[in-house]
Amino acid sequence: MTISRFAILALAAGLAGCASLSPIAAVRLAAFDPLAADPAGIAVAVKTSERLHVGDGNVILRLALAADDPALAFDETFRLAVSGVSAGSAFPDRIEQGEHVRIATVREADRARLAAAQAKARAARETGNKGKGTLSVSVTGGCRTGPIDGQQTRLGTYMRTEREGAFFALTRGTRLAEAIGADKVAAIPECESAG
Repeated sequence: MTISRFAILALAAGLAGCASLSPIAAVRLAAFDPLAADPAGIAVAVKTSERLHVGDGNVILRLALAADDPALAFDETFRLAVSGVSAGSAFPDRIEQGEHVRIATVREADRARLAAAQAKARAARETGNKGKGTLSVSVTGGCRTGPIDGQQTRLGTYMRTEREGAFFALTRGTRLAEAIGADKVAAIPECESAG
């Protein structure tokens, strides 16, 4: 199959699991060309309990291409920078009491590497090379500032593909116990300091 669009895999799991895409996300991602997006404009938002924290490097963006021509193949992983910056009016869902949203962006130092991967994939597409492209988002690691109930604590992941664009849901309201397994919820470490 000629590369015309990247297959989108949204692995939205709080610490290591997966969940299915929301219908809106499937439509938005189908129209999203990851090969043309400005690396500085791509962002991922994680909405969950205030007691569950993801930090720098806990949100991961992966862009890969398995091309017929090995010279065009690549598999790049980016550990995103996480901040407490508000998503503001660009966030599509209500943030309930006891919840917070963390925003993760491609680090400035990684943007040239992401742009180079995009250029490689565009070159493969233009030469008619066959292959499979993958864009995935995952959440791993993290810590807690208090007790976490894996059945009550929910996790949502969102994406923005333009710097001033609105976020759209990848996954919404997944129970933490379903995302990572009930046994792993109890193993989430306490944060060294809140924040």
